[in-house]
Amino acid sequence: MTLSGQCKLCSQTTTLVDSHFIPASIYKVCRDHTSNQNAIAVTRGFAKISTHEITDNVFCLECEKRLNENGESWVHLNIARPNEFLLQENLQRATPAVSNDVFVAYEGRSVPGIDVAQLGYFALSVFWRGAAHEWPLDHKGEKTERLSFGAEGAIRPKSEDKVTVQVQACH
Repeated sequence: MTLSGQCKLCSQTTTLVDSHFIPASIYKVCRDHTSNQNAIAVTRGFAKISTHEITDNVFCLECEKRLNENGESWVHLNIARPNEFLLQENLQRATPAVSNDVFVAYEGRSVPGIDVAQLGYFALSVFWRGAAHEWPLDHKGEKTERLSFGAEGAIRPKSEDKVTVQVQACH
């Protein structure tokens, strides 16, 4: 369904498309295809198995493309799957910047195969989506003055802002 309104990313009044809070491709990857088990949704303090994807008319088509091209597609190709986890595989081949018995950290820019611009854009875009719009089912983020996206799609965090991405091995 489309709707006319102000795009939360570029601020243009235009046709808004059905936008996902978490990209649709991520929901598909989270589904257990062997048991056909769906992802677990947590809302109002309880968890349940759900096929529901959190969507609303939030962005215009051009901004949806921008979000996809600047991070969603890369993350989709590199996240964990039943037989591979490209992001983790790239980290395992790299030399850690810090390592001890319980913790390993990498300088993302120095790891071949990891596009920190794409990964960072995606991570910040998910936080920003939560802050920029009141999503259905009470998935509401607090408003923030510190993080913004310009009409050109550039992430503009303050210089002291940091994004940490954790890759957890599942055993």
